[in-house]
Amino acid sequence: MTQQVESDTYDNCTHICVRRKHLWTDSVGQFIKQSFNGKKSIRVIFVGEEALDRGGPRREYFHLLCLALKGTSGVFYFRVSMPLVVP
Repeated sequence: MTQQVESDTYDNCTHICVRRKHLWTDSVGQFIKQSFNGKKSIRVIFVGEEALDRGGPRREYFHLLCLALKGTSGVFYFRVSMPLVVP
């Protein structure tokens, strides 16, 4: 069973569905949609998982998103000779 990757706003929250293996690309796709409202609280659904978001999945999502930003996105880079993260 495949869930569609989507974001919906209801219950005064923005709901985001992402696949773990494609977290970065799914997230960017959600953020650029007109229906995405970053001012509302975010509820996260990992596709294929049954967990309800009562804080745990959201925390894990942002942790994984930060790792993706740091690692493969190219948004930040780090030089060994310069102990600063440069945007």
